Amino acid sequence: MRQQVNSMRMMFYYQLKDFESVDRLMPDCMMIDAQSISFKLARMYSRNTPAADIDKFFNKKCKRLKTDNAILPYSTYAWILLKQDRADEAFKVMTTAKTKSSNETILRNWEFLANGKPKSFSNKGLDDLWYSLMLETPKMPTSRQQVFRG
Repeated sequence: MRQQVNSMRMMFYYQLKDFESVDRLMPDCMMIDAQSISFKLARMYSRNTPAADIDKFFNKKCKRLKTDNAILPYSTYAWILLKQDRADEAFKVMTTAKTKSSNETILRNWEFLANGKPKSFSNKGLDDLWYSLMLETPKMPTSRQQVFRG
């Protein structure tokens, strides 16, 4: 019960951007759902955790995820791998994700990696799920003012 409560508190603090509290609670949380796993991956990346530790955590927690539950953790991990200049490994992760889910963002990112275009990789298609990790901020649309000539 304590771990479940800590997991909910951790997610709440994450949304409030209180990362000190998140890091304090995270060791005592249940990492069984896609969002909490993704939060942990994002925090590990943000704290510059060694790549081997991130790999170990991902492999341990994500092998049982299926269908839509796999979308966010696999996309997050592939994004981290690309930021670490490990495009070949990111392609393997996205290939596995493609077998687990037919999500449009997964398929598009897999195609970018398959065609050697890792700079085109983007998780913005996941919308709020992706931006809730706070690894990137959404691009604000530019507005054009109409000139009134009357």
